Amino acid sequence: MNHSLNNFQKYLFILLIYLSGFSAYAWDLLKIASKTVLYLSFDVLIISLAILSFSYMRSRLIYIVLFILSGIVMNLTYSETSLYQSFNGIREIFLVVAAVIFLNKIFAKGNEALVEEYIAIMKNFAWVFLIVNVPIAFSQYLINGPTDAVGGSYGYGGSGVLTLSIVCLVYFMQLYYQGRFVLSAILFLTLVPLLWNETKVSFILIPALIFVLKVKPKLSNILLAVGGAILFFFIFNHFFEATFLDFDDSASSIFSKDFLSDYLAADVSVYNDIPRITKIALAWNMMLDNTTAMFFGFEYGIFRGSSVELSQFAITNQWMLFGTRPYLFFLMIQGGLFLVVGFFALAFHANNFLRNSNKFQWFLFGLLMLIMLYNDTFRTHCFVIIFFFMVFFATSPAYRKLVGDEPMEEDEVEAPEIPEPVNYRQ
Repeated sequence: MNHSLNNFQKYLFILLIYLSGFSAYAWDLLKIASKTVLYLSFDVLIISLAILSFSYMRSRLIYIVLFILSGIVMNLTYSETSLYQSFNGIREIFLVVAAVIFLNKIFAKGNEALVEEYIAIMKNFAWVFLIVNVPIAFSQYLINGPTDAVGGSYGYGGSGVLTLSIVCLVYFMQLYYQGRFVLSAILFLTLVPLLWNETKVSFILIPALIFVLKVKPKLSNILLAVGGAILFFFIFNHFFEATFLDFDDSASSIFSKDFLSDYLAADVSVYNDIPRITKIALAWNMMLDNTTAMFFGFEYGIFRGSSVELSQFAITNQWMLFGTRPYLFFLMIQGGLFLVVGFFALAFHANNFLRNSNKFQWFLFGLLMLIMLYNDTFRTHCFVIIFFFMVFFATSPAYRKLVGDEPMEEDEVEAPEIPEPVNYRQ
């Protein structure tokens, strides 16, 4: 029975990760504007995976999920928006919860053989995703130039999530192919889509990726990592263009005090798309004026469902809700401090609260904090699966075996045991 269930879940997982990784681009080619059907099908798949994994939940994860649900229920008691609109937004929160519940089962103690099967699935997907996105992104670049339209297989507007997905997968794959020069070089070459879209955060991610992967307590390795990072930095700087902003197209201009001030925290009267840090500050100030909203948020669904009627809150605050949204802003506005704390509790549960931490864990934690202030990538099914798979993997015996780390002590890891089979003949 368990074998059949595991196989069924594997098929659902493979279907989910490939569909969510590539179907948006197919939708763009077919010129289908609405992706609602796609997102709903992804929701069904990932929630199905979570439901089939409930038996592996233990006290800590159960308490976290109940904490998030209690905050959502409190919000629904006073929210003025329709129940349909609220659930339309809540399902984006369930996406993350469901992914953690499912992966909690896969990486449970005693499931080492199952983990190896999923690692093989992820490695195959990574090769396909990384290689296929090079020609896709290049074709988008030729048509649209270095803009947000270069979203690769995520389609139009997916540049940010494409960048973060590629960085995660390249790190993961480099762990398996370090020392194999040709394959390692190919993996680094799959970073080129980051040169063709307008994600300025790549100036940070590419050097950080190379440095963290290569740095070891040896001077030669440190010098190699720094040299490689500098080389990639200057290549990126040479090819980078930003056609929609009035500033010099160079790294020195992008990291200048004036540009960063405008890009992250400009006056709301200056830009139509309010900068990221400014949005977070505005949301916090609004929450300070409403104690209930501070804890449980204003309303769910305000970032979802253009086909339904907007609430009065969404209409009044559309000037702030429009455009780029840091994920922290996304959580605060909808679910308040309860949702923010609940999300971080899920993330810390997945990485075992950074106990016996390693380079990969800290790299992923850095990405998590970057996303909090940068974009709402955790609304994308494929990225959520990729990211949290990596987080669970980085704490697993499979990772420690791969990189040669010492195993953690048994009493330091809270992992659900595999249930013993019940003998009904007794």
